[in-house]
Amino acid sequence: MFDKPECSIVILSFNQMEYTEKCLDSIREHTKDVSYEIIVVDNNSNTETVDYLKKQKDIIAVTYAVTLVKFRQ
Repeated sequence: MFDKPECSIVILSFNQMEYTEKCLDSIREHTKDVSYEIIVVDNNSNTETVDYLKKQKDIIAVTYAVTLVKFRQ
């Protein structure tokens, strides 16, 4: 990750750790000629996915829990 990246790569994630991992590996392997940052927005995935994202030191992980509220009509 760079202080002032030329490009921001944003990835949406939800309980698909295998695909997220492959995506991140591919970006790391094939993106060499430009400075970039990786932002992964996780949509309330399971613990395994969130733990994986937290271990990645070269990404910005945005994780949150969705609260459903039922409104009376």
